[in-house]
Amino acid sequence: METKKNIETADERIPSDETIVYIAPTNANITSRNTNKPELRVGVIVITNKNIYISHSALWEKGQSVFSVAELELVSYKATGMGGARLELTLSNVTIDFLIGYGKRLAEQLYEDVNKLRMNKDDTMQQKTASSADELREYKLLLDDGIITQEEFEAKKKQLLGL
Repeated sequence: METKKNIETADERIPSDETIVYIAPTNANITSRNTNKPELRVGVIVITNKNIYISHSALWEKGQSVFSVAELELVSYKATGMGGARLELTLSNVTIDFLIGYGKRLAEQLYEDVNKLRMNKDDTMQQKTASSADELREYKLLLDDGIITQEEFEAKKKQLLGL
């Protein structure tokens, strides 16, 4: 009963602009790249199109860890002998490892869905870069036509390139 309540509470806290990909009770290991020491988080994991939330509670601690899908670098999947799998999410600063114990088919689907999130993130970054280059070309034409000054062009160039 407590698990169901925890899942409902986690679901209610997700921002309305995020789509839930996966939500389940978990025993997740979160390992910081700085320490390589895993920290066990017992609670609920929620994976959305934008973030990974791990709500946890223990006798001594309650809290929530939030990780951006934009930092997702690698998704690994390993089937277990009990029909489930372990999913490992490697982000820029941590690794999240958790058991999916609901059957091989669901585990494989989750692996594919989270991998798509990672790939979409890469596609979005490439689209943003291409869009910035196109916009910079337009500003160069405005400069060449004398519509904007060199200073205005340089300021826009710095803004678009993030300098």
